Amino acid sequence: MEYGEEYQGIIYNEQPLEESFPPTRLLHRDGQRDEIVRCLKPALKGRKINNLYLYGAPGTGKTALIKFILENEFPGMFAYVNCFKYSETKAVLREILWQFGVNLPESADVIKEFENFVKNKNIIVCLDEVDQLEDPDKLLYILADSVGLILISNQSYVNLYRLNQRTRDRLGLTEVEFPEYKPDELFDIGKDRVQFSFVPGTLPDQLIRIAAMMSLGDARVLLRTLRNAGRLAEERGKKKVTIDEIKEGAKEARKLRKSRALAKLNEHQKIIYNILDEKREMFSGDLYREYKARVSNPVGPRGFRKYMNKIVALGLAVAKGGKGRYRKYEITI
Repeated sequence: MEYGEEYQGIIYNEQPLEESFPPTRLLHRDGQRDEIVRCLKPALKGRKINNLYLYGAPGTGKTALIKFILENEFPGMFAYVNCFKYSETKAVLREILWQFGVNLPESADVIKEFENFVKNKNIIVCLDEVDQLEDPDKLLYILADSVGLILISNQSYVNLYRLNQRTRDRLGLTEVEFPEYKPDELFDIGKDRVQFSFVPGTLPDQLIRIAAMMSLGDARVLLRTLRNAGRLAEERGKKKVTIDEIKEGAKEARKLRKSRALAKLNEHQKIIYNILDEKREMFSGDLYREYKARVSNPVGPRGFRKYMNKIVALGLAVAKGGKGRYRKYEITI
């Protein structure tokens, strides 16, 4: 939709403000892009790619960048699966086959059908939110020798150390880190999207900069903040977005980010988060003792550390200094 002189609103095209919108360019990810393309290029010559492990906090551009690269440079050669939606081994394999035009009946031997399909083919499989898999050892062992793999996670590669050594050896992953965006980088991203979505003059650069500073290094939070602010200003009959709409828009965007992150926690992890949320910050030892007091079957110290690593990786809390029980955790959202 194009805007004209008769258009009286503020946002004339919401699509560039959606996280699912395929960008025409990606800012501040040149190093990651170059490394990913280097690892994937062998596929264009019929050779196996260097398997990849992309990791970083939510909203750091992992999914956007890999989809941009795959769709533009490797069309028809890949399948993309979100493991939060498809977490069981056979469900993932069915989804991969379906994306390549193979729709299996319920009675089919999915693993056998998959192995027959990929034989002598050169395809790439991208598993987003790979830490959500129910049985990662089984699935990754099946995939490692038959397809090129791209694994995406909020957590660092250490998250895969729970895999058995045989599977890790097969994967041979190249790590690519996606650090949180800096406020100036988020400002550039926001300004780039605003020019394709807001009527000129309705959202001053200074407010985009403030929104960027309030977005916790997360590009998705920034885009939601700008969209929310534009909608609120329109509802109030304003001709321009003001700081009030930016503040309210940011609050709603952070609430959505929190709800999505909490949905990825199991019941014990949610209990731990709620304890921390009540206190705002706690030493690890105190948090663990309180957690054990509230549940009948608590995990041990090692399991607790894994739970905290996930809570931190999802951006729900940060770890500050110290080791063991003296490490302090603080709520972020």
